[in-house]
Amino acid sequence: KGLIAGIRSREGIRLPLEFLNMDIQTLRTKYPAFDAIYTLAESERGHGKQFRNDRKTPYMFHIDSVILGTLNLLHEPGFHLTSWVEPYLCVAVSHDLKEDCKITEYEIKALIRGKLPHGDENLVLDAIDAITKKPKGEEEYINYLFRVGKNPLSRMVKRADLIHNMSDIKPCNLLDKYSVSLWF
Repeated sequence: KGLIAGIRSREGIRLPLEFLNMDIQTLRTKYPAFDAIYTLAESERGHGKQFRNDRKTPYMFHIDSVILGTLNLLHEPGFHLTSWVEPYLCVAVSHDLKEDCKITEYEIKALIRGKLPHGDENLVLDAIDAITKKPKGEEEYINYLFRVGKNPLSRMVKRADLIHNMSDIKPCNLLDKYSVSLWF
């Protein structure tokens, strides 16, 4: 109802500029469900000991970049939403947890239970499920993109993820893949 209706009908208000100046710590203080998932993401069970492809950059740098990138995309001219953003933040911080860390949906659900406005845990869980890739060989990449594209939350977070991935990749074949993916 609330968030999805606002996106589909282009109603609601634009994200206030104050969000563009927020840092991760401020967001964690303001949004309890986001903070709970972030704590798991930065732990050793999450991305705490992982690094990017260069083997130097902590993986949490990518997670933080996707979170802040999602906020920037939500402020694009013409994009309107209802007044809360926590579901987007929860999906952004979780976008690689199930796939890379073997964190289960049950664990994420337990973390966010009762902490989201309007009780929209299922909205967040559906988006996390949509953005999580299936095991290799179970789904073609193009079908994955269509699945992500059907969910407004996962679509926005995936755009931020692709933009950040494009900013630090070297192989041209991946740059082409990510560039094409942005159109979904």
